[in-house]
Amino acid sequence: MFRYSAAIAFCLALTACGKSTSDYEQAAKANWPQIQAAQAARAEDLEAKAQGWDRSAAMARRIAASLGKANEPNRVADGHDEAARDLRAEAAEARALSQATLTRVRNVSCAPAAPDPGENCEMTITLRDKQGNNHDTQARWRFDMIDGRLQVVGS
Repeated sequence: MFRYSAAIAFCLALTACGKSTSDYEQAAKANWPQIQAAQAARAEDLEAKAQGWDRSAAMARRIAASLGKANEPNRVADGHDEAARDLRAEAAEARALSQATLTRVRNVSCAPAAPDPGENCEMTITLRDKQGNNHDTQARWRFDMIDGRLQVVGS
């Protein structure tokens, strides 16, 4: 009889110390404002780079016009226009992430982060955009216990 009660007490102790999906969700939500700020800054940076490609494309067209080739295909300007479009699309995605709300975490799978402290975890997160639509995506963060609380400490 003592053996069984000791086994049950040991199992309960392990359960009490284990981290739940809710713990990971709370830590991820607490870290989300930093991610939003980083994505907002990234969107601004990408937009500035796109503007640089726009200026470069305009310069390529002016040079072609000065050479009397304004009506001919301009691969340089076209390539720069394409680079600017790609950067703007990436900036729009970063801007959307910066305005999204983290609503749910599930399917958490973790492994030790050795030699770093904590654990590397992959999970499915649900983000709600400004229009109220939910989008599921994968996330990877490193978690560790700091001051008795589970926190995101890296990506």
